[in-house]
Amino acid sequence: MHNNTNLSAKFRLFATLGLLAIALSACGEAPVAQTPVTPPYTVSLTKAVTRVGTSILASGTVEGKNSTVVIAPAAGVVTELFVRDGTRVSAGTPLFRIGGANGTPHQFETQMKVALTQANAAINAFNTTSQSNQVALNGAYLGYYSAVNQTQASQLDQQVLDINRSQLETTISKLSDALSNLQSARSATTDATQIAALDKQISDTQTGITTAQTQIRVSELSQQSIIQKSGLTDSSSFAQQQSMLQIPTTQLRNEGSLSQARTQAEIARSSYETAKTQYESLVVRAQSAGIVTGFDLAVGSPVSPQTPAAVIVNNGLLTADVGVNEDDAYRIDNNTYVTVRVGDQPKKTRIISISPTVDPVSKKVMITVAIPANTIRVNGVADVTFSADQLTSKLKVLYVPLDCVIVSTEETFVFVVDNNIAHKKTVTRGKIVQDRVEILDGLNENDFVVLDGAKNVFDGQTVSVEQLD
Repeated sequence: MHNNTNLSAKFRLFATLGLLAIALSACGEAPVAQTPVTPPYTVSLTKAVTRVGTSILASGTVEGKNSTVVIAPAAGVVTELFVRDGTRVSAGTPLFRIGGANGTPHQFETQMKVALTQANAAINAFNTTSQSNQVALNGAYLGYYSAVNQTQASQLDQQVLDINRSQLETTISKLSDALSNLQSARSATTDATQIAALDKQISDTQTGITTAQTQIRVSELSQQSIIQKSGLTDSSSFAQQQSMLQIPTTQLRNEGSLSQARTQAEIARSSYETAKTQYESLVVRAQSAGIVTGFDLAVGSPVSPQTPAAVIVNNGLLTADVGVNEDDAYRIDNNTYVTVRVGDQPKKTRIISISPTVDPVSKKVMITVAIPANTIRVNGVADVTFSADQLTSKLKVLYVPLDCVIVSTEETFVFVVDNNIAHKKTVTRGKIVQDRVEILDGLNENDFVVLDGAKNVFDGQTVSVEQLD
């Protein structure tokens, strides 16, 4: 390879020899027509070089990908703290308690006490209704059994009257027979004394028959009265039937009142459970395991659902997004060795993802890296280093300016200059990085490649080097 000075010296030597030849030919010979000499085409050159591998440094803010925001369930004032910022907690760990302003009970506590009173009253009303219903049902059954007893008593009275009637009818039959006999005897005698005695017996017998008939009539009237009053039938009575119907009526009425009392009790109990849940939520608990961050509350601090009280971060799932220049990003892949600085010591970590696009604001490619557990807190700064050794090993390709490369329909090529002669070389392109392009094949490191004038040079042409970049 020759530098710019050697190329210029050669050009001056060729020019001197040319003039000397012309002078010699002019001495003693006839003039001969000469072909004009085309001066060499002037170009500027550049070297095909590789990038020098250096570590890439970047920094970003640590974030918790699985963080949980702690929100107060209601407005109030902190009355008790159970943890402090940086405390490691499990799911369900109490964080702080909320109360009312100026030492007053929180409205959730007041509402729970009112709901508890109402629930107890509704439950007592239900129990009272249940007891009253049972008393009413017992009364209905008692009335039924009483009616049954009355029916049985009436039926027994009827049976007694039937027996008495039967006996009276037998007595009347016997008295009638005796009366007939007495009347026959009187007709057969003429003795005045006997006639008088027989008349007396006939009269007494007739009186006995009349009395018995009267008693039968009274018995019949009694039976009719019993039937009319009790509605007595062969197997039942009106009172018994009415009292029997009263039982299902009472049961139906009891079911309605008990159902209403039960519904009111359940509503009151549900309201109490809701109020209790709200009251219990005043002790704010961790929703997930992790480390409490951003926790700057103190006793007396106001809280509300609109303002996050803290963030619980799973410290094993921390990440940081760092930005690197686009051309550096091409040197990094998911296998690149990467470390994060913790104090004075680097700790190995890993790349989670590499953005396929350039951030429109920072003009950098964002790379997400994992942050080792228990190293840097959320919102802290992570200083990340991408290993120089691995980056260098990926840079065996050559780079030349874009203006050096000529693309035709058939091939891609450049011109390489050796001893002031331009040689066409077909190359294989790679990625374009800013104003340079990777040359994957066709060039050697430190080849002199035509930069300015590349589009006007042809293969084998003599060139004059104007400058070397």
